[in-house]
Amino acid sequence: MAREVPAAPALPANAKTFLEGLRLPVATGAKLTAPTINDRPLTDLVDRPSEALVALIRARRAGLFEAPGDVAKVDQPRFTMMTARLDRALAVASGVSVTLPSDNEPVVPGVEFQWPVTLGNGGDTDIHVKHASFTELGVSRLIDVAEKLPPGTDTAVVIKTSLPKSTAVTVPAADHLYDDRFLGERFALMVQMEIEGAPFMVTKEIRRQVAPAVEIADISPSPCVRTTRTPNRCDTLKVKLTNHLSSRFEGQLEVNGSIARSHSKQQKIELEPHQTSDFTVTDEHPADRSGASGSAVLSVQARSANELITERKVTTVFSNAQVADGVRVGYLPSFDSTLENSLAALGASAKQLSVGDIQQADLNNYDTIIIDNRGYQAHPELVTANQHLLDFVKNGGTLVVFYHKTNEWNPDPKRNRPQLAPYPIILSDERVTEESAPVKILKPNHPLLSFPNRITQADFTNWIQERGLYYPKEWDSHYEALLSSNDTGEQPLTGGLLVASYGKGNYIYTSMVWYRELMAGVPGAYRMFANMISYGHRGR
Repeated sequence: MAREVPAAPALPANAKTFLEGLRLPVATGAKLTAPTINDRPLTDLVDRPSEALVALIRARRAGLFEAPGDVAKVDQPRFTMMTARLDRALAVASGVSVTLPSDNEPVVPGVEFQWPVTLGNGGDTDIHVKHASFTELGVSRLIDVAEKLPPGTDTAVVIKTSLPKSTAVTVPAADHLYDDRFLGERFALMVQMEIEGAPFMVTKEIRRQVAPAVEIADISPSPCVRTTRTPNRCDTLKVKLTNHLSSRFEGQLEVNGSIARSHSKQQKIELEPHQTSDFTVTDEHPADRSGASGSAVLSVQARSANELITERKVTTVFSNAQVADGVRVGYLPSFDSTLENSLAALGASAKQLSVGDIQQADLNNYDTIIIDNRGYQAHPELVTANQHLLDFVKNGGTLVVFYHKTNEWNPDPKRNRPQLAPYPIILSDERVTEESAPVKILKPNHPLLSFPNRITQADFTNWIQERGLYYPKEWDSHYEALLSSNDTGEQPLTGGLLVASYGKGNYIYTSMVWYRELMAGVPGAYRMFANMISYGHRGR
């Protein structure tokens, strides 16, 4: 298709890509040609920096990467990129350095903070500083710096500033996964310099989180999920507070609208400068146990001015998920505590395992073992311990394996990775990305979908982000496929939940994103998870 344009030259006979042979317009190409010395690129002369610097100075003086508007507009992004590269090359070759603080301490709106800045000249030629500016919240202002940096010298200046009290915070970072504030607020120092008549710009950019004076760094559990076995679970919350001030903080932690009732509770808090401390908030007037979901708002207030510092909402969810009596669960987590929190919400008897436990412990002490999503990637040594898991199933246990990527699961002799399931399962890169994609229950009376909770369409409502990832494209006939789902206009994918008997036990592989739904507190996900850990064990 790239060669269908009539004016395009023919593809060279020895071309390796369809882009070979394409050329920029003559006027544009002439302005984008990199500088050379005797027709050699400067990268060949890294051991002769002084010659490279001379060539770079000449290139800038000659207006390289600069062009009239009608020429530059043909490919403005490329001109901008190449100009920035020439700036960077001049800074490196001339020995110029610009440093800003490297610590990651958050900035607090309304509180003055300081940026110590150092400009250095490690070269052997005078550097003239034309002007310098500092940018915060998209607004730039000039700063006073030395006008000249002789060879082997540096100069320092302290920039004092404070963000408006109304500046929105960027913590927790999880609230900004899909905007440009995930890494914090942008701060930039731009210094216009000149060497032997050749101007160049040095830009130093850093990101800092914007945090309240006292941050509610963590609430556990959140969201708080309770079930019929754990009706009191959300009556107590653990709260982690961090003081970002350089002074002592005295105030109070207040809880409003706890669980399903409207009342408040205050607790005195004291934090030393930059101290992080844990607090426990207990609801002395717990809500009724009617099964209602609700929420609570935790807030931090300063004692002196009765000023609201920050607040966070905690969602409380009730799921009528039942677990088989007496089931004993072992689990190997991958990257977070989702399995731990979810099993606690279900009131299941559970213990975290290590790969060493799987290799050496008596696995007969467990009825069900769960391998977290991407567990064979998070714990590479699990591959060689996998036979212990298969023996556990053969002897009567249930093994539940959450989703993996194709290159973490499929057999690969080069990586000494055999087939990990008792019967072959080959993954693809296919996925269901629509969180509300229809889910068809293929075998509604199958025990995995009917005990101890009967799974219905309602259990797949209010999902977040997606349905499943890396669905199997091939699986052995021993497996039963229980669910089907697909994005709009796509063919149904039926391998999202596979189950097979193996020996005296059962093996479950699922590509659906249960971990994400459990983390979000989706009630139906807890009901299906309870079925998985209960499968094959109808109580003691």
